[in-house]
Amino acid sequence: MFVTTAARAIRFSAKRRVGRFTPPRCSAFYDTSLQEELRQRGIRRLVIAGMQTEYCIDTSCRAARDLGYEVVLVKDGHTTFDSSVLPAERIIAHHNQTLNSGGFVDLVEAAAVAFSDR
Repeated sequence: MFVTTAARAIRFSAKRRVGRFTPPRCSAFYDTSLQEELRQRGIRRLVIAGMQTEYCIDTSCRAARDLGYEVVLVKDGHTTFDSSVLPAERIIAHHNQTLNSGGFVDLVEAAAVAFSDR
């Protein structure tokens, strides 16, 4: 099982109404206070899941890695829409493989992710 200590920061952020970041572009870091919030809390490992695989997920994983974070992508925890070229399932599989083999992320299944206050 993959265990991370991010739960404490997430709960703290929710109480203070920080931690919700609406970036103007695909990266969760671009023009937001996310990096500063993470730095203040000493967080170096990020567990990423969400929407939309080929835009926000891909870009945020790459940006986080470039900023020196250890990035864990929940391989069954992000999604997208079918495109005119590929079904969503293939887009997701492609990005999982590309991000992992490119050294940007470690992949885990959602069932293996647990948050801890340690």
